[in-house]
Amino acid sequence: MNMIDLAAARSFYGATLGVLDLVESVDPFGRIDYASEGHSEFGFYGPPRDFYEHAHVAFIAKDRAAVDRFYHAALTHGGTSLDAPRERPEFGYYSAYVRDPDGNAVEVGVSL
Repeated sequence: MNMIDLAAARSFYGATLGVLDLVESVDPFGRIDYASEGHSEFGFYGPPRDFYEHAHVAFIAKDRAAVDRFYHAALTHGGTSLDAPRERPEFGYYSAYVRDPDGNAVEVGVSL
């Protein structure tokens, strides 16, 4: 099982999800959560709980500029590019794909 570097994961998700207006909090059980307007969008546990190896998560951005900011924040904070921001007319959206510091795929997009 792939164990996470909690500090790297929090730095990566705090920066990248922050550009999507998601705010980090930690619940009493140690779950790191990212929410907007009181609605949880994404969360994970650090060690000793399992972090599902090579997950693929997707988020909806407000606009193309947010997709671009997410992509650049990801690369600045330990992520690697899987596919740069671009139109994907076959799917009807503009999106970017990165891999987080633990190797999980993260997608952010907005409808065309």
